[in-house]
Amino acid sequence: MNILKGYVFRMCPIKKQEQLINKTIGSTRFIYNYFLDDKIKDEWYNGNKELAFIATLDADNEELDKICEGDEYMELFEKEVRRLNKNQKFTEFMSAEEENEKLRKTLASAAKTEGIKIGQKENNLKVAKNLIKQGVNLDIIMNATGLSKKELEALHTN
Repeated sequence: MNILKGYVFRMCPIKKQEQLINKTIGSTRFIYNYFLDDKIKDEWYNGNKELAFIATLDADNEELDKICEGDEYMELFEKEVRRLNKNQKFTEFMSAEEENEKLRKTLASAAKTEGIKIGQKENNLKVAKNLIKQGVNLDIIMNATGLSKKELEALHTN
């Protein structure tokens, strides 16, 4: 005889902990679903037709045609999926997570670009400072670093 036991836990996190828990669970769910979708489509393309319904859930039009081709029931299903994809409320609901991920990537990319610019600026200031110490002409330093005369003069006086 098997005895199954379960435990119930009650968590009372503070607001910051709750946000962190939600972020962690949300990220984990997104990553799991992302790779699960790839695995399902790979299985379907390798001949496992039992996964056709699942494979259609986020297929683009070309994939949808391939998946449903030749199966009367799947073709009816395809019509319903296409109908739903034309429904604005449904597509907004289904794409909210996708849009959040695109926004996150865009913000990360913008932050990375800004960080690179700041790093380049700091490096140019450091190089300019060393060249000024060596007595190099300010016009040459301006050409080499892209810094303005005002910025170089401020370095020169420090």
